[in-house]
Amino acid sequence: MKALRLTNTKVNITIRPWQLADLDDIRVLALKTWLITYGSFIRPENIIDYHDNHYSLSALTKKYNQFSGLVGLLKEKLQAYSIADTCDRHRHYHIISLYVDPDQQGQGLGKALLKEHVSLAQKEGYEELWLGVMEKNTSAYEWYLREGFTFKATENFQVGSETVKLLVGSVSIRSGLN
Repeated sequence: MKALRLTNTKVNITIRPWQLADLDDIRVLALKTWLITYGSFIRPENIIDYHDNHYSLSALTKKYNQFSGLVGLLKEKLQAYSIADTCDRHRHYHIISLYVDPDQQGQGLGKALLKEHVSLAQKEGYEELWLGVMEKNTSAYEWYLREGFTFKATENFQVGSETVKLLVGSVSIRSGLN
């Protein structure tokens, strides 16, 4: 897949497939984003524990080898990432993670990553895109609603010793997003 270069009057965004060389930057971005985004409702030590167990370099390398991923760059610096998988049995495309550096939100990185996943899913013949968002992450939840997602289920999600509610949502991608 070629890098997708999007430009508007404010920023120059590049979306491209992740590379092994990106994993250290993804690890740093993940921890920063989680502490800022989830720190008001998940204890920092549990966020760090989850990060150490699921985003160590070896764990992230396993994800790299198992799933597809994209990165979003602003001015050639990694500022966002996403990880996705497919479910042939249920014919849907699943975004496992989509995170944008909190200092860079509102510049179109999340939307660009989401649109690229829609494009990839459509090319592979998938009709629905699924994802989960933590119930207390209201800004992300509201953003996904604006993008056309509907949320119909909840699941428990373990972060260290804490359990949080994850809202499970989907959107039809037959004709793209909002």
